[in-house]
Amino acid sequence: MNTLLQARTTFEGLALLPLSAAVRTAVLDEPAVGELALLRMSPPARNSILRSLSEADAARILRGIGGPASEPTKRALIACLERIEGGSRVAALRVYLAVREAVPDEAAETVGAAVAAVSAFVHAAARVTNVATLVQAVRRGDVATLIRLTDASVGQSLARLKTVPESALYRAVGLAEPGAPAMQRTTPYGGAFLLLESLAEIPLDDWCADWPSGEIEPAQALRWTLLLQSLGASRSYGASYDPILRDLLMIPPTFELRAWSRLLKDHRLAALQNELERWQGAQGHLSGTCVEAEGIWIDDEQGLYVRGPGDGGEPNEETLARLKYLSSDRKYLRLDPRVGVSRRVADGLAPVAMAVLRSFAWRLPGFGRTHLEHLSRNFLACAAEVVREEDMLHVSLTRPPLDLVLRMTRVARADIAIPWTSPQRLSIHL
Repeated sequence: MNTLLQARTTFEGLALLPLSAAVRTAVLDEPAVGELALLRMSPPARNSILRSLSEADAARILRGIGGPASEPTKRALIACLERIEGGSRVAALRVYLAVREAVPDEAAETVGAAVAAVSAFVHAAARVTNVATLVQAVRRGDVATLIRLTDASVGQSLARLKTVPESALYRAVGLAEPGAPAMQRTTPYGGAFLLLESLAEIPLDDWCADWPSGEIEPAQALRWTLLLQSLGASRSYGASYDPILRDLLMIPPTFELRAWSRLLKDHRLAALQNELERWQGAQGHLSGTCVEAEGIWIDDEQGLYVRGPGDGGEPNEETLARLKYLSSDRKYLRLDPRVGVSRRVADGLAPVAMAVLRSFAWRLPGFGRTHLEHLSRNFLACAAEVVREEDMLHVSLTRPPLDLVLRMTRVARADIAIPWTSPQRLSIHL
């Protein structure tokens, strides 16, 4: 594939295209050849190619190499269910290639149809309130109920899964079959669970109630963006496709921030910052004096970003010492460009993301003003094993470098209420 892409880029002018578009053009020029080239690549090389693709280009490649619409076979459906990880289009293309490699005698058309049905199921499972109801409707082939739970086109696609075992459907979305032991899933972004209480305490639902709605409610999309920012620019893109985090914040697998973030005009960002500062003042989070550096104002004592000079005043030594990390902190809060959120929007949301991280840091004795990379490296850089039960989400974190500090606090404990997961509660263990 590298040779193919290099030749076509050199001689057909694809060097002028973004990498994602160049890959899509190279593959779809001759779909059969493009698919074969992808299948013959080493796993690391193929993953590198897939990571370069946008969601739109991944979808176009999948349609191009998957052939015309067909009926999926039971074997193809089960093979896809066993391999699916999230509902993004890049994930769907990855599953398609994995199944074509593992079951080479399955036709491209049947594998393509199976991937479409399985992706639709994963997407639907993330949106319904009761996955068991969805699974039972799929198993009965109850198109009317499936349409009621989703919509007409999705319902017809889901009905194709009626021949597969119930256990395979539950496993595909990280759940155990009713009556069976709970399933364990893993994520490299375990630190996200430590931030949930701080994220939940900010009344985002009230602040953006009049924002335009799209595929999801604006508060959901805003909460998702802030969580990705809080994990840091270097981890934000990978986290944006993590199926466990998406499930946790009720983000559909197909939802992308690019289109939504374009709705965040400057007046909305300014209004959000005004609401944040009023709330922080009411909560007693602001000292009333601040310092200006690099064009932004920082609360002198708390390290929070604020709109203006307030009462003025000279910065104390702690603030002066911390200002050397200001550029690093601002870069930390800027999302990876592939997430689809512009720097303008990321900078506009930075005061809210900083509020989330400071709220977390204040719970850690001696770390309230630590710079963000240090905070992330020592407390948030951990993986998690997650077991989901009907009324409880059990999270076991791997040990971050300063886990002893976490053990001194109530950040990790057995019964945490998160509003958007109600009635399911959260239990975090170190």
